[in-house]
Amino acid sequence: MTTEHDIQRYRYERLDRALRAAIKRGSTPANAAKAAHRAICEIAAEEGQTPSIEVWIKGPKEDHAGGNCWMVCWEAGPWQWGVNASFTAMQASGLLVETYYGFDLLFWNERTRA
Repeated sequence: MTTEHDIQRYRYERLDRALRAAIKRGSTPANAAKAAHRAICEIAAEEGQTPSIEVWIKGPKEDHAGGNCWMVCWEAGPWQWGVNASFTAMQASGLLVETYYGFDLLFWNERTRA
């Protein structure tokens, strides 16, 4: 029997695999954010969502809550998806990546030591 927990775990694992495949080590924040955005849009479409409505990306010069960074937001994703995805994106890119609300990723210009 498939439970809601199983479905959510599958969604998290699927997102993790997609981000690892899309984001390249040494990417700029712009390239990493754009790769994450494309991967998330593909998943959203496969789930029957309308990516142009449910997923968006904004750069550092655009008005968004993250400030001077690239921000990718997917409000219709799995609950708090940004928490685990931030670690995945950070490991994949080597950039500093964090979540602001739990349903977004912020890609900063700083590099991590990982």
